[in-house]
Amino acid sequence: MCVLKNFFKEKAVTKFRPYEVQDLLQHLVSSRSSTSSANQGEETQTPHLGNPTQKSLDTPLTQEPVAGPSGGQQLRQLLQEALQILQEEGTVFRKVRSQDEVYHVTEQDKGLLIAVKDVIRKDSRTEKYAEKGCHILHILSAVRQCYSPNVSKAAVERILNSLESNSDIISTSDSHYTIFGQTTSLGQS
Repeated sequence: MCVLKNFFKEKAVTKFRPYEVQDLLQHLVSSRSSTSSANQGEETQTPHLGNPTQKSLDTPLTQEPVAGPSGGQQLRQLLQEALQILQEEGTVFRKVRSQDEVYHVTEQDKGLLIAVKDVIRKDSRTEKYAEKGCHILHILSAVRQCYSPNVSKAAVERILNSLESNSDIISTSDSHYTIFGQTTSLGQS
């Protein structure tokens, strides 16, 4: 996953399809396959007192090749696992769920950043959110309505942290956010 994260950062990737990053993981699968092949070659068999089926390192064990996943299948499986973890972390998300798997890199997605910021700006002006700011679950719900229903809480948290570190928003409590210097519509005509 670090390979993918570094690639996204270095190349400023905004969106991608799995097959476009599959080559980055190729060397990981190759090294995993050669390691497991080496380990299998080390297994040997010698007779032991009372149990002739126990394995030892004296003579080679001859056995039929075991059907297992091919390198391509291992690569696709590794990529799917990595993408699942990256989605759970909020590093990537799928804006639209369709046959065409397009993943967006959360911190590079300007549309998501603008949507989150706009929700906070607009709703912090209302009486309900003027004092404490907008709760993260309110922000998540509003972003899912106006931007994409597939955005995860972890992705919104990443955007909120980014906005906060850039001083675009401030956290008024553990999970409430507002725009710094926001004027409210309270008491205004």
